[in-house]
Amino acid sequence: HNGRVLRENNSGVAYIPYDGEYKVRLKNKHPYLRAKARVSIDGRSVSNLGDFILQTGETLDLERFLDHSMTDGNRFKFVPLSDGRVADPTDHNNGLIKVEFYRETTYIPPKIQPYPITPLRYGFGPSAGGRGSSGTPTWVGENLNDSVSVDWVDCNNTLTNNITPIANDGAGATIEGGHSGQAFVYGDDFPTEAYPVTLTLQLKGLERSRWEYEGDTRPRPRRRRIKFCPGCAAPRRNLEKFCGECGTAYHPRYERERGQLVR
Repeated sequence: HNGRVLRENNSGVAYIPYDGEYKVRLKNKHPYLRAKARVSIDGRSVSNLGDFILQTGETLDLERFLDHSMTDGNRFKFVPLSDGRVADPTDHNNGLIKVEFYRETTYIPPKIQPYPITPLRYGFGPSAGGRGSSGTPTWVGENLNDSVSVDWVDCNNTLTNNITPIANDGAGATIEGGHSGQAFVYGDDFPTEAYPVTLTLQLKGLERSRWEYEGDTRPRPRRRRIKFCPGCAAPRRNLEKFCGECGTAYHPRYERERGQLVR
């Protein structure tokens, strides 16, 4: 949101200011396999034109719906449930972002497990060591489960611990926002695994008054000017930077260290 990557808290909840537009960041961290991503927001599929293909190590900042066009559409915009543009304020899927990743499947040639063959002795047939039975080789395939990365989504939206959600627990939904020119092209299809890796994220809202867009994500603190010298307690004259009695500096950093900044 607003050029910042906002991450979820331990409960899978991310807070974002109401009436703000946002993007969903999709990332394929697998070292050599591609993936398809299927995204839904508030129970609604983001794309009616197909799944999103992510190459190895590719990151996609998805910012709009793909209803009819590959070249333009409407951005994601988060609003409170009281907004008249919300289709169904009672839907339990409101605020829920769901991403399903389908990993590419690859054909791995089987390997023949070698085994030693001993010469004929005492009239018996050949004996086989290692894997196999009665001289039959064993076909061994590789298991890729240990190399599967389920952290394919670095999905954007961070809890700001210094901001308290509003009384209705920040409930909201995503609607169509402003125009976006984010363009896509069709790619070559490839086989994927039958079962996806599914990740979910719950969005909740904050009032605009509790979010500062241009500066820090926390409300800017109000400074309270020091009226007496912290060294000798002499009264401060006008806005002098140093005490006229002992020379102690009236420095903003000292004010922060002494807890003189109030919120």
